[in-house]
Amino acid sequence: MATLLKEKEVSKKYNIAAGTLRRQRWAGVGLPYKVIGRAQDSKKGGCVRYDVAEIEELNKFVSEITNVAGVSEVALVAAKSDIDY
Repeated sequence: MATLLKEKEVSKKYNIAAGTLRRQRWAGVGLPYKVIGRAQDSKKGGCVRYDVAEIEELNKFVSEITNVAGVSEVALVAAKSDIDY
């Protein structure tokens, strides 16, 4: 079973402000997340959870790309919603 973290746990573990995580979700960018307990036709309610395995996979991908391309990691994180990993 997947290890799911709350927003606060992700914020602490990866040193990303909770407000940044919220803003990235709103903008459709940032770390991959899941909403648990939300009705299919609703945009409200439910609990936001982050899958550690998905975050680590994304981090690995970003690290590989930065090593190959010499691109700054910050630039890739900002654009990662456009990357199909």
